[in-house]
Amino acid sequence: MMNHQNQTHIRQVKKSIHSSLQRDLHLLIDMIPALKQLVGSCDVSSSTRGVNATQRLKLATRNLVRAMSSQENPLVLFMDDLQWADSSSLDLLTVLASDKACRGLVLIGACRYEEVALEDDLADFLRNLEDLKKTIITTILLHNLPIWAVNDLVSEKLQISQKRAKPLTKAIYKKTLGNILFVVQCLEALFDKDILVRDEHGQWEWDPRDLLAWSNGVKTVTDLVKHKIQQLSSESQIVLTTAACCGTQIDKFLLAEILPEIDVSSALDQATRRGLIVNQESGSFKFVHDRVQQSAYDLIPETKRAEFHLDLGQKMQKHLHKKDQDTHVFLIIEQMSRGSSLLQDQDDKDKLASLCLHAGEKASQSSDFKRACDYISQGINMLSKRRWRDQYYLSLDLYNAAAEAKYCTIEYADLDRYISELLANARSLRDKIRAYSTMMLALSARHKLQELVDVGISVLDKLGEKIPSKSSFPRVFAEIVKTEWMLRNKTDDDILNLPDICEPDKVDAMSILNILAYSSWRARRDMFPFVACRMVQLTIQYGKCAASSYGFQLFSVLMNFTGKPAVCHRYSEVGLRILNQYNIQEWTPRVYVIYYGCNLCFARPMHTLVEPLNHAHDVGLTTGDYETSATASGLAFSIMFFLGKHLKEVENVGSSRLQLMDEYKQDQCRRTSAPVLQTIQNLRGKSKDPLVLTGTFMDQEEVMSAAAANKDLSLTVVISFHRLFLAYIFNEYELALQMAGLISSTSVTLVLQYHHFYNGLVQAALAQKHKWNHRRRFIRAAKKAARNLKKLSRFCPSNAQNKLSLLEAEICFSKGDFDSAVPLYQRSI
Repeated sequence: MMNHQNQTHIRQVKKSIHSSLQRDLHLLIDMIPALKQLVGSCDVSSSTRGVNATQRLKLATRNLVRAMSSQENPLVLFMDDLQWADSSSLDLLTVLASDKACRGLVLIGACRYEEVALEDDLADFLRNLEDLKKTIITTILLHNLPIWAVNDLVSEKLQISQKRAKPLTKAIYKKTLGNILFVVQCLEALFDKDILVRDEHGQWEWDPRDLLAWSNGVKTVTDLVKHKIQQLSSESQIVLTTAACCGTQIDKFLLAEILPEIDVSSALDQATRRGLIVNQESGSFKFVHDRVQQSAYDLIPETKRAEFHLDLGQKMQKHLHKKDQDTHVFLIIEQMSRGSSLLQDQDDKDKLASLCLHAGEKASQSSDFKRACDYISQGINMLSKRRWRDQYYLSLDLYNAAAEAKYCTIEYADLDRYISELLANARSLRDKIRAYSTMMLALSARHKLQELVDVGISVLDKLGEKIPSKSSFPRVFAEIVKTEWMLRNKTDDDILNLPDICEPDKVDAMSILNILAYSSWRARRDMFPFVACRMVQLTIQYGKCAASSYGFQLFSVLMNFTGKPAVCHRYSEVGLRILNQYNIQEWTPRVYVIYYGCNLCFARPMHTLVEPLNHAHDVGLTTGDYETSATASGLAFSIMFFLGKHLKEVENVGSSRLQLMDEYKQDQCRRTSAPVLQTIQNLRGKSKDPLVLTGTFMDQEEVMSAAAANKDLSLTVVISFHRLFLAYIFNEYELALQMAGLISSTSVTLVLQYHHFYNGLVQAALAQKHKWNHRRRFIRAAKKAARNLKKLSRFCPSNAQNKLSLLEAEICFSKGDFDSAVPLYQRSI
């Protein structure tokens, strides 16, 4: 299609594709090799694990379609035989068909509706598009030709009258029911059988008795096509039956490799002349219809099919070069699987199991996790009953791969079963680490954060990095002091010039700590200091790695927590410089979220934080770190709200980001981000109760229940703050005071300075409502909030000075000191 566009348009599309896809372009080139002709070669970014990889492929495909289509230059995608589409392909089509932002795409699908049952994947796909995605679907039924149209065709083809053609038409229609391909096949068969012959005048004629005998002798059109194939040379028949085992597409070069004793080109040419296959381009052929393929396949006796498939798979392994074997690994697996029941020797079964593992890993790299599950499960079935004794390392790899694939397909019961068996049979801790990592990621995806932390602490203990299961202030204080002691006399350059960490157990420990960090912050904040400190301690003692950049950011949070902003700033900068040393994009979102969203939110003007957080969001999308990407985007539009941006603008940005969170199943981040948007809805009068965060974006009761169930402290703080804000705005000061009590003043979060500000305003407002003898405690509380806000304003006055002046003015007003209040009000403005 693009070849016929003008060069200017092609350059625009190419630029748009590179801009939209960035580091994901290689994913689509793997899936659509012809795309390389348009965009050229590209760098391969690192792979992504888990559900994120599937979402990354969907996002990349959607961005490609957006880049290539517009209302002025629409893109039409036609897909045939949708009744055979697998669920992964239909999921991808759902993303494209429901994309409201893409206005230049037309999807056309063809299927045999009589072969689609109500419970089939395709039926579910269409119902989902219409009912849930509100996509407009236009159904066009294409029926077979009616008998009168077949009669017109026969009459025109034979150049005879329609009346004379009727007996012949009836015989053909009885066999074909008007299928145009089969009508043509029947006519050709009648020519070949000399039933249709020319008379002395050159007119076509037939003997009714011969026609009746032919009609009675042919039971189905498939028999007719099979007979036509049997008229070919024996070599052509072998080529077609072999090709039929490989699918509707026929690769001439592949057939030539596995059938070296046959002239494949001549065989295919003969089949082409007989109208059984069509020549496409560059050595590719295709069966004209799947019934032709089925007829060719039926030439293999049913009792011999397993043997034929096994032999075909073994020929592919024997004759194909290693690179070609990798290219056709799925086809090889399919052939050998169909004949696997004939394998008797365990060594042969082990070879097939190893091949299944390779195919599963390759399918996972292409984000086809359901196919990966099938291959890996098949490989496991090839193992012996004594697999953990006789095929230990192969079993280890297969069970790890199976657990990871099940994690990606969200089949957690199967994942638990695979991991349980692996952990029960693995011979060493090193052999269990990969399974433990998968287990922790799955627990995070299921929001079982408490259990995740327990597993992480247990694994670290086995790795020699003991973390206390119960925390206390003396223990936390001792851990921080120990870390600071290890950092004493270490300059920034000393840290940056540390060697790379090499000891395997410590590399594994850093990996486990990385998974543990976010969950401990959300659900077990008493454990968080130990996680942050241990990452820095391991770096100083054993060497640095990319995870060290994240560890130093986490440690900087602790330094802020302990009232050491200068130390916080120093080590957060060190963490950023370590990130730049390794230049690994996958770590950028995690480091940026802590650096800009936490450590710098008091130290720099807040408007300067939005752009880097949006960058973290974009990088997270391209690398597949959707959790951190969602966190970054939530922080970005929350800051826009705090900065006083127009409410409609913030709502538009935030709602689009929430849509992405929904699409990529980032439920936890969505719950944390939604209160900002629901607050905006309440302020704009679009909720039933302005004091309750229930409406378009969230249900307060439901979210609070989830926070309580998961012991999610961060979510509780966010909801409580926004209710505090709304209660103050709508003069419900008692409710505001209650919400302020639920927020920990030591939580180093973006809302901290606003908590001090609105808590102080609430205390001052309550002081004004009470008599003097009760007013003092409210004034003391307001002054305390002002002192806390003043501490924060020292780092970046532009962030908090106006709020501090307004709070001090309110305090003076509540004391009756109007002369002092007026200039403070003016200063705040």
